[in-house]
Amino acid sequence: MKFEPIEENISYKTSCYPYIPRHKDETLNFNEIKITVINIEYYLDNQLEIRRLFVQKGKTHYNLIHFFFTNWPKYGTVDYRTLIDLIEIVNQYEQESINLPPPIVVHCSSGTGRTGTYIAIDIILHLLDQPNEQLERMQLDIMGVVNQLRHDRAKMVQTEKQYLLIHHCVEEYLRKTNRLNLIIKEYHEYETIPESLSKLHEDRYSNLSDSKVNSLSIIDHVVNEINKKYSRKN
Repeated sequence: MKFEPIEENISYKTSCYPYIPRHKDETLNFNEIKITVINIEYYLDNQLEIRRLFVQKGKTHYNLIHFFFTNWPKYGTVDYRTLIDLIEIVNQYEQESINLPPPIVVHCSSGTGRTGTYIAIDIILHLLDQPNEQLERMQLDIMGVVNQLRHDRAKMVQTEKQYLLIHHCVEEYLRKTNRLNLIIKEYHEYETIPESLSKLHEDRYSNLSDSKVNSLSIIDHVVNEINKKYSRKN
């Protein structure tokens, strides 16, 4: 999943190399790696582009789904209803996967502000997806979720507006599902969530700097190829 800032002025510069083709049936080549767009769908008034990709390296190939949300400005926010719709669409695609889906990779430009905001909301919405009798006993700790994310990666959720956006999304989701009054309203300031809770959905995401990720050599190769192409253009 990728977030793209709005072009607000003529000095705007793309902060992420276009590592996927933009058009259907188009292919990008990075030496041995080929990426082809099989299909493109548009949602949320064309703010969300969903591409089915065929990635091939020699005899090995993968079918991937790439979500490209084009209307989230850097350091800014989006309408909380749109963001909830975005998360629900992504999760719907994940549930339709035939096999166990791999971890979700999320990035913006820095991989912290918008990325952290999206991940925090998605984790909380999954925590809220439980029977009402359990929800009534739940003490929702949004600060604890963000704090745990910042333990995993520095500066996740960068601005006050992004932090407030998390609260707005959670409130809207509870209102939308008619469960707003079920959440206990007593909060403990600076309380962190228990380890068992924080680890509940961590397998949905993968930190690419983790030594356990076996694809780092492939990633390094792609990055080197991108840098070469970018250097030639400049």
